[in-house]
Amino acid sequence: PPPPPPPPPGRPPPPAGAPATPLRYARFDTYGDEDAAAALASWVALVDEASDVLVTSCDAAHAELGEVGYAALQALGSTLCEDTKPLELRDGYALIGRKGTGAATGVALAEGLGRRADGGNVTLRWECPPPPAPPPWMPGAVPSPPPPPSPPP
Repeated sequence: PPPPPPPPPGRPPPPAGAPATPLRYARFDTYGDEDAAAALASWVALVDEASDVLVTSCDAAHAELGEVGYAALQALGSTLCEDTKPLELRDGYALIGRKGTGAATGVALAEGLGRRADGGNVTLRWECPPPPAPPPWMPGAVPSPPPPPSPPP
C-alpha cells in the first residue's frame, strides 16, 4: 500500500504501526482556568473535519466556558448555548459529535444533559454502524455476507 499522507502542519507524524487516524484526547478545566475556553477552541480547530469526538463534563464546567467555549462545542455538534441552553452548576454533559466542515456547525450523534436537580447523571445510547467491507484486493480481505432478504410486502 502507498505510504500514509504526511500529517498536517504543526502535528507530529503518527508512530509506526499506529492507526491512520490517531485517537487524541485533551482536558480543559473550564471551572478554574480562565484560559481553558480558548484552549478548547484551539484544540477543536485542530480536529479534522467530519471527525467524531466524545465530550464529557461534570460539576462546574460552566464557570469559564463562555461564548468561545460554547462555540467550540457547537463546532462539534453541541446544542448548548450560553444564552438559551447553558450548563449550570453540578450539571453532567456528554456529547458524541461530528465536527462540521468549513464554517458549518457539527452534528450531534448523541447528546445528553443531566441537570443537578436530577442528580446530574447522563446516559447516552449510540449505535456504531458496522465498518465497511475491505476492498477485495486487500490481503486477508473476507467478502461481506450478502444482506438479508427483504420481507415480502
